[in-house]
Amino acid sequence: MQKIVQGELQKRLQASRERLSTALAMLPEEARDEDRVIGVYSVHQWLNYLADWEEEVGFGLREIQRHKKPTQLLRAIDNQKTILAKSAAVAHTIFWDDLLIKVEDARIHIEERLHPFNKKDLNELKRHRWLGNKQLWPFLSMITVEHEMRYVPIIEAYAKRRAPADK
Repeated sequence: MQKIVQGELQKRLQASRERLSTALAMLPEEARDEDRVIGVYSVHQWLNYLADWEEEVGFGLREIQRHKKPTQLLRAIDNQKTILAKSAAVAHTIFWDDLLIKVEDARIHIEERLHPFNKKDLNELKRHRWLGNKQLWPFLSMITVEHEMRYVPIIEAYAKRRAPADK
């Protein structure tokens, strides 16, 4: 059983977000809305999904803090494709700069919700019956860091391909 120390999950969150931010900064403006970058979706569409996903995670964390089963979050995990499709459908209504703010706000909300979790909350077995009496931190890592990092390498590779050549 691997344990995590206080603050380690936040460090991992920051590292994944830094990689994403670097890739997004390399991306030319005209490449943001190009389809079929992440499956059938554009980076713009996926980024809106990421914000919506992280808002859902934030609400789930609130339930976990209250020692409740995060029913809505667990449903969302099972319906990620539906959430992605819905988020993608409305992404065109959100300006890029506003979308970046939405993404950042959702992440701040997650970080604020994670802060009160102590070592015992994250590592102790049998603390969260709804999780099958497993540790909480691997679950939190899966729905945050690992979720984001499934897509970051795709965006990084795309950004490198689309980045203007140095003069």
